[in-house]
Amino acid sequence: MASGAADRGRLDEIRQRLERRLADYMPELGGMPATLQLSGCYQRAYSDLYLFEVARRANDRGFAGGLAVKIFVPRNGARELAQSQYDALTSTWPAFACSETLSLPRPLDFFPDLCAIVTEKIQGESLERAIRRIPAPAARWLALNGGAGRWLRRFHDATALPPRPLDAGDKLRGLESNLRRLEEYGISPYLCRLLKTSAEVLGEHLSTMDLKTASVHGDFTVDNVLADGARIIALDLGGRDRNAVYHDIASYLNSLALIRLSWPVSRSLLGRARDAFLGGYFGHESHDVAAVDFLRTTGLASVALEILGRRRGQPLAAWWARRFFERRFRELVAGQRT
Repeated sequence: MASGAADRGRLDEIRQRLERRLADYMPELGGMPATLQLSGCYQRAYSDLYLFEVARRANDRGFAGGLAVKIFVPRNGARELAQSQYDALTSTWPAFACSETLSLPRPLDFFPDLCAIVTEKIQGESLERAIRRIPAPAARWLALNGGAGRWLRRFHDATALPPRPLDAGDKLRGLESNLRRLEEYGISPYLCRLLKTSAEVLGEHLSTMDLKTASVHGDFTVDNVLADGARIIALDLGGRDRNAVYHDIASYLNSLALIRLSWPVSRSLLGRARDAFLGGYFGHESHDVAAVDFLRTTGLASVALEILGRRRGQPLAAWWARRFFERRFRELVAGQRT
């Protein structure tokens, strides 16, 4: 009961703040009276999301649009994280504001005391869900992956920084630690040694190369990229990290591969989706395959450790996850040798 009262109190506070600022958020209302209607509330690992519809009070005019309020779960650094995400949205928004096909939620407000960001409410379905829902999805889904690549390229171009070498040494040390723990979860020690050796070779190659650098999204995956018709919208912009752009590219490619962990998508279709994404990002430009492979390896090891850790105490699920990740690791090693 106390929790429910607290939730209602927070909801009332949010609604009051939004109503006071509604004319600033939506000047197209022209001062007409409007009301806010809660249309959804979602709990995530690190935040709560409240969705509101803005309804004109004249019944014949219907809804004027929507607002989204993302409140970060109270913990150390929550306010700084909220601030960095809001700043990233604000600084990046101009690069997407005039595009009809590439977008991100328009930033509207920041409430520091609530660790809350206010944005426009966006429509759409994640690319991860789209592959499950669209009848005969291949052509449309491939086009959406190409759009995801174009979105990411625009973001990186808008936030570009001087090139610099990859922090390969730190990543190799992290990979070595993760591989030791993966062995404890049953991943083949021989395969872990192969991964370590191949990553060391790639890391040595990359440590002296200047790579294109920009702000990195930090979680650019098929879960965080939405499609609304032909429009591509990316969510959860991080705003804190500046590093090689290949981090986001590797993250997206790994997320494509991870679809098969829970849904029977053909390897052929995923391979074509990978090519569509890379084509959307690079066009006819060449790219550093070693950087992609290196960051895919280090990133996939981290993801495998997280997922296998959640499967402890679930023998069948753990067995399936081990088989899945061992296959993905072998594919990465084989690809690096060709």
